[in-house]
This record gives sequence, structure tokens and C-alpha cells, in this order.
Amino acid sequence: MNKKLRYIAMTFVSIILVCCYMVRISYVNKDNAKAEVKYVSDSKSVQAGNLKIEVAEQKLYDVAEYVKEYPEIRDLYTYKGSYYEKFDGGNDVLRSYKKIFFIVLKVTNTGDKTEEIPYFEYKLYVDKNYAFDFYPTEVEYINKASGIGVKSQCSYKVKLVYQISDRVFDKDIYKNLQNMDNSIMVSGYPVMKNIKLSHTEYVKADDDAKLIYEDLVKNDTEEVSLPDTKENTILKQDEPYVKNGIKVYAESCEIYRKKFSGYKELGEDVDGGMFNKACIGKDDKIIWSDRYGNKKADFSIVVVNFTFVNDTKRDRTIYFYPFLHNYIGKRYNEYYFMSMDKKIKHKKNSSSYTVGAGSEVNVKSIFYLAENHNDKDKSYRYYIGDDSKKLYISLADADSENYNLEKGQAAGGIFMRVR
Repeated sequence: MNKKLRYIAMTFVSIILVCCYMVRISYVNKDNAKAEVKYVSDSKSVQAGNLKIEVAEQKLYDVAEYVKEYPEIRDLYTYKGSYYEKFDGGNDVLRSYKKIFFIVLKVTNTGDKTEEIPYFEYKLYVDKNYAFDFYPTEVEYINKASGIGVKSQCSYKVKLVYQISDRVFDKDIYKNLQNMDNSIMVSGYPVMKNIKLSHTEYVKADDDAKLIYEDLVKNDTEEVSLPDTKENTILKQDEPYVKNGIKVYAESCEIYRKKFSGYKELGEDVDGGMFNKACIGKDDKIIWSDRYGNKKADFSIVVVNFTFVNDTKRDRTIYFYPFLHNYIGKRYNEYYFMSMDKKIKHKKNSSSYTVGAGSEVNVKSIFYLAENHNDKDKSYRYYIGDDSKKLYISLADADSENYNLEKGQAAGGIFMRVR
């Protein structure tokens, strides 16, 4: 009997909770108008704030033709056909992208000051109801920029790339995507402004493009012979970190604690680095005000020299953004810069580096650290110890609560000893 009463009570409480939830939804939404959706012909422009937006180009590519026409993105479309390799963390994602919507928007700033183009918010709608976002790294590659601003009374053409999987649509629709009810949304709530894509050109892959793509995605077997470094690994000082066919060696680690005035070339190496903003005092300390107005002194500079080796037969790209850890595992990464060989292909404000086939390049990582060398508490965040202490870099996220470098516990991360 008690069980029955308990069941009735629980049911009654559940009904009350559901009713309260529905009342809450009604209360939140009663004063908010529904989004208004407007569609504009692709022969006209849309005004979104101070930005006038119009479609300058609209194409639907077979992926092979797209890769042929834009070789700069080939490292994002690699082996085994339907694998699309992501470089923003290094995870391979199996997808069946076979067609690419390629849209160029001409954006004109009608305001009186520079405006940022919020192109990351622009969504593609295919067959009216299917929404697609783009992969940010690829759009950065295509536009050669990560953030795009347009000056007052000036225009800029931004390229947007949307990968379309054949798993989303019926076969009949997928074969005729360019003729569906498609649009691109360039303004969100409260008025969603969509430009219809009624004149999309279908660009079919020719035999040459198919051969290029086939060679790129299927004939590259070197990935298997040189496997990536696995997660949950602590590499010894002479062991390389391996990613996407590139081997990374830590050649040396130097620490500068004094006589900064003699090391100004470090700042010059990194294209306007910290030394251009710092004041080197008479006592040879770097004095600098951080964003909170605090004065910092007792700076140390840690310089790690790496060699990137590509023994394979084609150019390869690696995502590389190391964090520095001291010998007890405390992470810090203040004012981090990279300098590198001119031979390496690197886009500013990006952490992707391309190394030519059969070549090796030198890369220098520079960490600016605020450190108290006399601190007796060795757990102090920036303490790196004397020259006998170990230093590590991390190249994959670990469980911050459980990793312990002294005990050899990587907790899912990838660490490389550099000193």
C-alpha cells in the first residue's frame, strides 16, 4: 500500500513540475515576438546594420573540382575518401562530404567606422529546412584571415564554404541540390534576413580533378606507417611528437633571467614581440603593466627550439600550440610567440604549420613568464626552478585534476619533456 501511495505522490509531483515548466516557458516568451523571416532575391542586397550584403558568386562544387581549384585547402581533405581531417585539435572525423556550396558575399560598410563582418553567423539553408554551418578553419584558409573587418565606405568579398553530406538528403534531392529552395541567412533575430540562392552554378569534377583527388585521399598510405603520438603519453626528451606525418623534436631549451637588454633580438624574431612593449629598467628587469594595471617584474623568458621533420612525399600540415608546464606540472603560457624558418608555410594568427615534402624546418617557441625566483613555495604557478629542474610542454588536453608529471601520470594528455 505504501508503494502505491508513494507512486501516486511521485506522479502528482511530476505533473506539478511539468505544469510549472510550461507556465515558465509561457512567461518567458509572452513578451518576446516571434522571429520575422524575410527572403530577398539574389539580385538584390540586404542591409544588416551598417553592412550592405549581396551575393557575388554562388557555386555548388563536386568536392574533387573544389580541391583542384583551391589547392591551399588540400591538407584538410586527406586519405581514405570520406575522411575530413580537422586541425583544430587533431581529431579525424568521418564524414561523407561529396559536394561543396561555395558562396561569395560582397559586404559594403555604409557606416562611418570600421565594422567587423560577423560571417561566422551566416547559415546556409538547403531545401529551405536544412541548416548548415561551415568549418571555421577552412574558411580561414580560403580567406587568408581569421577575422575580417571592413573600413567605412569600403567593400570586401568574403568566401564561405559549406560541406554537404550525401547522408542528409534523399538521393533525388542530393543530385539536384543547386535547384532546391536554397538561401543564406545574413541577419538573425528579431528579423532573419535570407538571400535566396536561385542562380547556383553546378561545377562538376572533370577527369583531371578526380585524379588529383583520388591521389590525395586514397593513395597516401604513409599515415599508417607513421602513426600519430597517442594520447596519455609522456615523451622523453629525445622522443619525437608525431602528428600527420610530421615529427617534432625538442632540440634545446634556454632560460633567460637577466641581461634582457642583450636579448632584444628575441623580440625582433617574433614580429613585434614583448620587448617592443616592455621597458627594460636600469636594474635590468622588465617592467610592464598588464591589462589589470598590475606591475610585473622578475620576468623570465623560456625559449624552446624545435625541429619539424617531414620525411613523406608531400607537403603536410600540423596543428601546434604548446603549453609550458613546470616540473611539478603547473601550466602556464604567458605571452607566447613563435618564430620560424621562412621555408615553413604559416598563416598569421593561426596555429597550423605546413612543412614541405622531404624537408625539415626550425621553429622557436618563446614564453614570457612572470616569476618569483626567491619564492620558497614551489607550488607557485610560474616557478620553473633552477637549471636542474624538468620542463614539459603539453600538446593535447589532460584531465587537469588528475595529471601528475612527477608521478608519470598523463591523464589523457600528451606531454613532451623539453628540459
